[in-house]
Amino acid sequence: MTTRSRKTELAYRKQKKSIPKTTICKFCDISVGHKEFVEEGIHFKVIVNLFKYNYWDEQGVVDQVMLVPKTHTESLRTLPVEAAEEFLTFIGKYEEKGYSIWARTPSSPTKTVPHQHTHLIKTDGNRTKVMFYSRKPFILFSK
Repeated sequence: MTTRSRKTELAYRKQKKSIPKTTICKFCDISVGHKEFVEEGIHFKVIVNLFKYNYWDEQGVVDQVMLVPKTHTESLRTLPVEAAEEFLTFIGKYEEKGYSIWARTPSSPTKTVPHQHTHLIKTDGNRTKVMFYSRKPFILFSK
């Protein structure tokens, strides 16, 4: 289930359709100085999610970034031990700041970029009372 507003979801779908199949990985191109770059370690970088979720876990989203391996990989399973340790350090740092942690499997049909990325999502702590979602046509209503 998508948890983006209609406007953000439609922009996301439009962007997905515009990416040629032969394009170099979008996440591999992001580095220091890029508008989406937040911070980095030796093996990972944190980047902005341009198409943020509006809701997560029945709460409003106030911030969302993604933890991405610098080396192109589709799965965490292939990480060397040093990279896996750094991954856990980043996860712990963001978890301590109140971020939820979420990632899709490499085989997920809804995964847009075939480069492993872990979503770090900070919510406002206010649970929505009512939420209605329809995939086609896309509608997301919450109160």
